[in-house]
Amino acid sequence: MEMAMRARDDTPMSQDLTPPIPPLAASLHSSFLASRCSSCFHSLQSNHDRPLSCPGCAGSVTYCSPACLASDSAPHSFSGECQFFLKTKTPQSDHLIDDSTDLRVALRLLHFFERNGPLHFSNRIGGLLVGDLEEVLREGRELAERINDDALLMSSIRSDQQPVARRAQLEMMVLLVVMRNSVEVQVGDGWSIGVAVYGPHFSWFNHSCSPNAFYRFQLYDCGGSFESIGFRVIPSAMGEATNMMEESDKRESTMTREHCVFGPRVVVRSIKPINKGEEVCITYTDLLQPKGTRHLDLWSKYRFTCQCSRCTESPENSVDYILTCDSRTLNSQKGTITCTDKATGHKQLSDAVQEAIKEYISFDNPKLCCDKLETMLSQNSLVNSLHLSELAADRFSLHPVHHLSLMAYTTLASSYKWRSQISDNKQSFNLSRISVAYSTLLCFSAYRLFLGEPSLMASTSHFLLSAGEAMLDLLGNNKMEHFISSNSQFHLSTDSLPLDDFQSTNRQFVECVSELLPQCWPFLVQDSLYLKTVKSPIDFSQDCVENYQLGVSVTKQECFVCKSKSEKFKKEQECLYKLAVHCVTHGMYLASICYGSNCHLADKAKNLLNC
Repeated sequence: MEMAMRARDDTPMSQDLTPPIPPLAASLHSSFLASRCSSCFHSLQSNHDRPLSCPGCAGSVTYCSPACLASDSAPHSFSGECQFFLKTKTPQSDHLIDDSTDLRVALRLLHFFERNGPLHFSNRIGGLLVGDLEEVLREGRELAERINDDALLMSSIRSDQQPVARRAQLEMMVLLVVMRNSVEVQVGDGWSIGVAVYGPHFSWFNHSCSPNAFYRFQLYDCGGSFESIGFRVIPSAMGEATNMMEESDKRESTMTREHCVFGPRVVVRSIKPINKGEEVCITYTDLLQPKGTRHLDLWSKYRFTCQCSRCTESPENSVDYILTCDSRTLNSQKGTITCTDKATGHKQLSDAVQEAIKEYISFDNPKLCCDKLETMLSQNSLVNSLHLSELAADRFSLHPVHHLSLMAYTTLASSYKWRSQISDNKQSFNLSRISVAYSTLLCFSAYRLFLGEPSLMASTSHFLLSAGEAMLDLLGNNKMEHFISSNSQFHLSTDSLPLDDFQSTNRQFVECVSELLPQCWPFLVQDSLYLKTVKSPIDFSQDCVENYQLGVSVTKQECFVCKSKSEKFKKEQECLYKLAVHCVTHGMYLASICYGSNCHLADKAKNLLNC
């Protein structure tokens, strides 16, 4: 029974396809219960009124206003969530049991179904996918154990008069509904603050590893209102599915008045031009992962194997090939290493990289992590001074845009930043500079992949903004203030870039940063032996960019930031400042396409530029 969403009309990129859709059920993660409103999810720090709390569960949930407290009273109390907090807290500790968010969302969702009447159609409840509960329980792994334990706890909490055994079956189904259909609510800098389950108007958007749409979250403003644009997509379904969508329309039309009044809304937005009748797809996983990892992630959570155009392309999609390919094969037309050798070497290196990252997270030892990762990068990369013949045949050779390289750069940028914060002033500046260099390398490595796969736009916008912000932070260091003129000659524009010439805008950006990077890259990497081997973050002469058409043809054009292309920079630091402006402005441009011009990332970019 196919269920999908298709475009109602021809739609250009960067258009909202849905109005803000309210959730059926939503709950904050435990770590945010004290700092955010459990109804609207807004930060309590931004509210001048004294926060309110639920007296029934000793203040376990907090609200920003009487309106939020009143709106959430029934879902919180009658679902059993209030009793859950009382049951799981002890006099000795105010801490909640770990990872309880799915359970609390399931309590709220079950309350919604009981109040509105769940619709059972084959393997769905109320239009939401249940899937293979019996198979999950039969496998008997960690997921089955978690479902069993949480279902029994839910049964013991709820005030239903049915026998516990009968109730547990329904609770197990709803728990699996939450695990199959929920999304992490992300606002601000990308941190997940909670979990929400939405009805068929959102849950029927299928997955693709090359999606043509993204989604964002909007928090309700009691003093304002959401813009209602109507749906620019229509459900594609037959038989029972059509009935489910019709019933969903009736029920969801009353939700803002009766159930999840102020909960976080979700909006779907196009990131590519979409033809009338074309299926609109979002992504359920991290698109910068290689195909095998994406498929494993999708199967473990959703029990399907992706058959999108990126996953089924033959020969293999160029971006997926590059994310996992050995450098020597990447630079050889025929390939000089057998598949067995590559697979073995890659597995060993992958395990080593992930182990180093795990140790960093678990044992808080950033220096050890930096040493291990940089050793692996140096020994397994084709650095500029190394000839192909000098590398052992059984050693996997990393290139700058391999997925393990990207993973290492992310961790190294974080590790060096942490080290800079706990070091003395002299060493702190040098460590900060290395952190900025890794952020820059990560940013432009991802950008090269984005040029071959536009659906990587969202990740790329985050990396651009992070790199630009890191550069500006470095330039604000006391040791650097004398390098930057108080009357800057650079034009800091917050105007939106033209959507009608997307490729041209990207070409301008590449052309400008290709000129800027060689002038400031040596300044950033002078304290890192490994980074000195990288000529330029955007000039990877050793990869297969030309062969696989990931590069762009650039021509001299007037840039949205640069006033004059013939200008010569007298100081590396001024060049770095201009590079930071390019990254922030272009990151804002890509973020506006994915999430809208008023999204948090765009606002953050404007604040950085205005400062």
